[in-house]
Amino acid sequence: MNMKIAAPSKRPDLQGIRGLAIIGVVFFHFWPKQFPHGRLGVDHFFVLSGYLMCMLLKQKLSELPRSAVRSLFFVAIWPKPVRMVHSTIVLYCIVFSTIEIVIKNK
Repeated sequence: MNMKIAAPSKRPDLQGIRGLAIIGVVFFHFWPKQFPHGRLGVDHFFVLSGYLMCMLLKQKLSELPRSAVRSLFFVAIWPKPVRMVHSTIVLYCIVFSTIEIVIKNK
């Protein structure tokens, strides 16, 4: 009997390390003298996020048949991460532009 074991879609261990990286960055912003290297959490966060994204994309790609459907990889799978990043950037720009306008008008 051949049974395939599905790879987990989330890695709690890496998610925990990403959480610690975020906490380090937040502490750096609030207490820069006590946490002088907190900005290294940004590097850790992006490296782990890239690894997790590549792992999930590789898993999705391996599920596709080896035919011409693989050429649809960027059409079917790739837009989701792009949409997530794009929406985050747009939200970031709106929030911080609004804050900047409010501060300059005081």
